[in-house]
Amino acid sequence: MKIWDLRTFGMLRVESGHALPVETVAISSDSRLIASGSDDRTIKLWDLHTLKQLNTIAAHSAYVSNVAISPDMQTLVSTGGGDDNTIKLIDLQTKKTRYTLQGHKTPVDAIAITPDSKKLVTGSFGQLVSRNRAISTLKLWNLQTGKLVHEFSDNFSSVKSLTISPDGKILVCGNDDGTIKLWSLDTLKLLGTFEDGSSSVLRVAISPDGKLLASSNEDSIIHIWQFN
Repeated sequence: MKIWDLRTFGMLRVESGHALPVETVAISSDSRLIASGSDDRTIKLWDLHTLKQLNTIAAHSAYVSNVAISPDMQTLVSTGGGDDNTIKLIDLQTKKTRYTLQGHKTPVDAIAITPDSKKLVTGSFGQLVSRNRAISTLKLWNLQTGKLVHEFSDNFSSVKSLTISPDGKILVCGNDDGTIKLWSLDTLKLLGTFEDGSSSVLRVAISPDGKLLASSNEDSIIHIWQFN
C-alpha cells in the first residue's frame, strides 16, 4: 500500500503489512484512518498521519474485495470475494462484526454508503436463473439495523461500480453491459440510463457540486456527463 502527497505528487511511504496483494482501500471522512482489504483475508486499520498499523480484523473466509468507512466513523463495511458472498458491518469502536448480510447469491463487487450513514447499497455479479429471468444485482440496506430495504429488480447486469450524489438522493450504478443507471433513493425508481455503447463501466464518480458525472470504461475511455 502506497501513500502519496497530492500537492507534490511524491510518494510518502510504502506499507507492507499484508501477506498477500491489497485489493481495496478506504479513507475515513476525518482523514485520520485508512482501511485496507487483502487477499490474505484480513482488513487492516492504519493511522493516516503516523502510518502505524492499528488493528487487524479477520472477517471473511475468502479475500476481501471491498472496504468502506461510513461518514459518521461508526461502521466499517467489507465484502468477501470468491465463494464468500457476505457483507460485514463492523463496529469501528469495538472492531467486532455487528451484522453479517447474506442477501447476494454471487460475489459483491461494489458498495456505497449514503452521506448520512443510514443506508448501504451493494452490487454483485449477474447470474441467470433461467432463459428469461436473472438475479437482481443491486440491493439497498439499512446500515444501522442490517436489514434489507429494497432490491432493484430491474438491474440484472453485473454491477461494477457505485456512487451516491452528495445530497444522498441519487444512486449511480455502472454496469458490466456498458450502461449507467440512475436511481432515486427516495422513490427507489429508475430516473434514467446513460448508454454510450462501449464496454463495461469500471468506475463512476460525481463531482462535489453534484453537477458532473465521470465514468471510466474497459475500452480505456473516460466519459464526462452533465449530471444535474
